[in-house]
Amino acid sequence: MAENFTLDIVTPEAQLASLSVASVTVPGTEGDFGVLNLHAPLISSLRYGVVDVVETNGKAPTRLFVNGGVVEVTGDRCTILATEAKDLKDVSKADAQTAKTHAEKLLSKATEPAAIRAARRSLDEATALLEAL
Repeated sequence: MAENFTLDIVTPEAQLASLSVASVTVPGTEGDFGVLNLHAPLISSLRYGVVDVVETNGKAPTRLFVNGGVVEVTGDRCTILATEAKDLKDVSKADAQTAKTHAEKLLSKATEPAAIRAARRSLDEATALLEAL
């Protein structure tokens, strides 16, 4: 029995990866959960958070930040359909702090309900990104 399985990570712009992996930890809306080969089938929505990927080729674990989406697990395959995904090694703490400061300013100036919701979402995302770093 193979110990690895396929992980596909897709955003609206592109397929970011199709990897043979040993395990994946995913930020589900009901909490983080791990996926191994032959995991029971499931579908879950994603919250802002980190996807930890352990590949089978001995590479160092990869950490991706996602800001929502859906994950589907089907035995020997895990598919992450992310609204957006960023490799954490490509994100600086300064950029994340700038995004948080900008979102705080937007929230303080917002008066319309839609603008307030958008600013809160931006602030939540920036805060989660900072915590991940």
